[in-house]
Amino acid sequence: MLSVENGSIWAPYLLKVMDKMKGMGRNGPWLGGRVTGRASEIFKQPVWVNPYHEEDHEALADLIGVEHVVFGSDYPHAESVPHPDELIAHIVSQFAPPDVRRIMRENGRSLVGEKA
Repeated sequence: MLSVENGSIWAPYLLKVMDKMKGMGRNGPWLGGRVTGRASEIFKQPVWVNPYHEEDHEALADLIGVEHVVFGSDYPHAESVPHPDELIAHIVSQFAPPDVRRIMRENGRSLVGEKA
């Protein structure tokens, strides 16, 4: 699943609540059987997130893993940056070159089944 045009500020809260609710329901019935592992860790496996340009890309990468962060500028919509290269410069300032490549290219390619 790829979350696009939703930003990423919801992610830390959702993962925290998922772990809390799993703990609160530990003794209840589980449809399909009991879930093993932290709910937040399970969530991270099939989910990729495209953060808004003003959000903290580095914090998101720390939360869900850099391999699950995908670049997007949303240009030419009003909420996008008028010059997507400004966002690229921001990402380059926060990440090492291999992670920049993942965010800017490889993660998106893997989602559509292309190999590096």
